[in-house]
Amino acid sequence: MPIYNAEKYLSECLESILWQNVAKEILCINDGSTDNSLNILEKYAKKYPEIKIINKKNEGVSKARNLGINKANGRYIWFVDADDYLLVDDMAELIGIADNHRRDLVRGLLCREDENGGAGILSPASNKVFEQYVKKNKYAESISNSQFLLGSINEGFTPKITAGFYRTDFLRENHCYFPNLPINNAEDEYFEILVFSCSLDVNLFEISIPVYFYRYNQSSSSNFLIEQFKGSLAVLPLMLKHCENIEKKVMMLNKDQNYFFEKLKLLWTIRFISLRLSYVACCDIYPQLNKEDKLYIRHLITQENLFYLDEFKYMLLTSESGKRYLSLSKHVLENIGQFKNLLNE
Repeated sequence: MPIYNAEKYLSECLESILWQNVAKEILCINDGSTDNSLNILEKYAKKYPEIKIINKKNEGVSKARNLGINKANGRYIWFVDADDYLLVDDMAELIGIADNHRRDLVRGLLCREDENGGAGILSPASNKVFEQYVKKNKYAESISNSQFLLGSINEGFTPKITAGFYRTDFLRENHCYFPNLPINNAEDEYFEILVFSCSLDVNLFEISIPVYFYRYNQSSSSNFLIEQFKGSLAVLPLMLKHCENIEKKVMMLNKDQNYFFEKLKLLWTIRFISLRLSYVACCDIYPQLNKEDKLYIRHLITQENLFYLDEFKYMLLTSESGKRYLSLSKHVLENIGQFKNLLNE
């Protein structure tokens, strides 16, 4: 749990974790807090030996989480933010599911506080892929990681890294870490894509019960949007580099056509999400950016990257397997046109 000046909600967060009915290790990464957070942590640590405090200078949430991944001793890791809290009422049951079914990731519903103080439930994957399951059963069936990402495009890609727990060895063996960037934004998107593209089949298990509550703190100010956009730009090259690495591995494999298509489908999905991420942020505040930032955008959003979107669209239209995802072509066409308009300004 990364902690930076979280005194307002820290006790509530800790209590929600301590209450869980499993053996646990609570790694509290104090990321250079200047408020009363450290005092609160020390008070709890004296009473509860499972709380371990790691003090470090302020370097952002990504480095704090990565430190937690490396230091964790448990079989599973749940990323918790200090101003949120867990809603799980039977953690032992979820751990049992992960153990018995050998799952890499167990994830539930996310409950989000809105701007007016109300709360709403977000679907497990921010898409309709799981609706047929969660409406009927407490536990949803698994789907492939490529299907997960494709569905996420349709409904809007929103990462849910705090909505469940990961197998520790899975993260370490596949080198799934958060990007070390100077701006804390879009690191969750990168991590989510990294997790779901590190192998052909990630053993994901979805449940249809609320497990996590997070507070909506997003600002609508121009300065915040600009910083958010710069964060998206910073993580985009990492995403594209990751795509290139996958592409090289695919070309070296001598597998059957279905396997090859699944990997390619995953590759183009990542490229599309990467470009769409930059565009969504870009459209809102592009006119407010300085000349240097605008030039950087033009450098990233190139005709070559637009070509990848054309290739993805072509695959969807011509492949038998891809015909299942034809509804995505509309989104592809819309975004290609918007990118080209931006390049011609």
